[in-house]
Amino acid sequence: MPGFVEDCRPRVRLIADLVPERPRCRIETSFDGLDTLREQWDRAVLALGGPLYMSYDWCRLWWQFYGASKDLRLFIFYSGEGIVAIVPIYIETIGLAPFRLKLARLVGANAPPRVFDPPVHKAYASQVWEAVVTYLFARERCDLLSFGPFSEHYQPAFSLRQVVEAHAELVRKPVTVQRGVRTVFPLPSSYEEYFNSLESTERKIRSRYLRALERAWAVRTEVVRDPGSVEREFEEFVRQHTSQWAGEGRPGHFHAWPNALEFHRALVGAQGRLGRLRFIKLMAGDEIAANLYTYAFGKTLYAELPARQTGRQWERFSLGCTGVIKLIEAAINEGFQDMESGMGHYDYKVRLNGKEQRVAVLRVRAKGAASRVRAWACSAAREIVTLFAHKIWYRRICPRLPKSMRTSQPAAAISYDF
Repeated sequence: MPGFVEDCRPRVRLIADLVPERPRCRIETSFDGLDTLREQWDRAVLALGGPLYMSYDWCRLWWQFYGASKDLRLFIFYSGEGIVAIVPIYIETIGLAPFRLKLARLVGANAPPRVFDPPVHKAYASQVWEAVVTYLFARERCDLLSFGPFSEHYQPAFSLRQVVEAHAELVRKPVTVQRGVRTVFPLPSSYEEYFNSLESTERKIRSRYLRALERAWAVRTEVVRDPGSVEREFEEFVRQHTSQWAGEGRPGHFHAWPNALEFHRALVGAQGRLGRLRFIKLMAGDEIAANLYTYAFGKTLYAELPARQTGRQWERFSLGCTGVIKLIEAAINEGFQDMESGMGHYDYKVRLNGKEQRVAVLRVRAKGAASRVRAWACSAAREIVTLFAHKIWYRRICPRLPKSMRTSQPAAAISYDF
């Protein structure tokens, strides 16, 4: 579908939200022809505190691999010539007639779930959300907006809730659904400061494992970031990561999610050319003891996936935690201010001074009985799909099948995860 530009100024003006200049809104329905916007888009994401997952190439490539049968709506807001907000949305229809639900979500949801925090300038947040909400529910006639996951520190979410509550003629009161936590490591100016900040017991444990590794091997840390090398390095990482999980009878990330291997290969090519890839390797002699697949974006290092050696001869070195320690050291040495470590609670991350932040999804449903019935029907279907497609098929049956018959997580389970 070709892109188009539309004036998306909100019809309702809230007195409390007046700013010197009302932003203009550009809506695109395709990434075709937008590559010239890449640099300005990414500058805006960084300036407005958005994450890597809102960068131009991450959104573009996610759409390329996961956008089939969906409709794209890229809301790009300008004040003068500068971008003040980017809200990439897609719309899809799920369920069976007559209960088909028209659902709007952020580009990137949910394969796999991440924390998005779309870049929105705080001075324009209310006007941005009015434009998005009125467009999705008044023009597109969506039944449900599932916004997120976003972090508890994402200030524009408060403005979104206020705008939704002010539009009782269009939508019901929003519902916040908790989605666990993510872990962020604040990074000090030196590795010594970080290591000394660990609790004394943990510091002694980490020192013991590091000394044991150094006694057994000549240990060093290598950081591979050269654009000409990262694609080859990625293939080695995939091999090690998959081998590690295969030892536990599990597929690993690249086989657990649909199209994950092809998607990440494309990411490595695109982001690698921009100098954002980092493979941080803990070398034990000539062996890669641990390998961390990461992205650099602004002052944040994103720890995407780990890989490490397995087997009895490696267990005594606690390579999982030891690898994270060396990753943090490399991140500090390069001057990063924090490290994003993904969603989910992990005790070892907390012990290593990771700070957990709550993560949530804001659900906004259209007003009206028909939307209420469709949302109820699809919520009930979600429970059934989760039980049979994910818990029974993917978790219990697939691991017992021959490798040639195993599948990634069913697409239906992902689509219904709203």
